[in-house]
Formats: sequence, C-alpha cells, structure tokens
Amino acid sequence: QIVTDGSAVYWLDGTVGQSPTSIRVVAAGGGAASEVLGLAQSQNGYGAIGIDELYLYYADNDDGSIRSEPR
Repeated sequence: QIVTDGSAVYWLDGTVGQSPTSIRVVAAGGGAASEVLGLAQSQNGYGAIGIDELYLYYADNDDGSIRSEPR
C-alpha cells in the first residue's frame, strides 16, 4: 500500500509471514527513504496505512488496533 499527501510518500515494506514489517517515507521529490516504524513497534507487522494533515495511521497486527503517529 502507498499513500501520499503531495509532499511525502509513505508505503508498507518488507514482510514477516504475509505482513509488511515496516512503514517507510520519502519526500515526493525523491531522496533517501527512512523508516517511520519497524518491528520494534509491531512484532507481527502492519495491515494498512493512512494519513491526514497531522498523523500517520496504521493497523497494528499485534492486537488489531488502529494507532497513530505524528507526522
């Protein structure tokens, strides 16, 4: 899954079983990508992502909850 707000692009990356293991971000104009969240935050990976003006939202496969991180 890939989401963008026009200035940054976020995507799910890597796998553990069938689940992505990290959420990464890069500037929309290119450059080096960085990890926003990895297995340290969710041992079973991530199910989906979404963004708004202030937050990155993600499905945490550890407990099935929807969580948020400031962008």
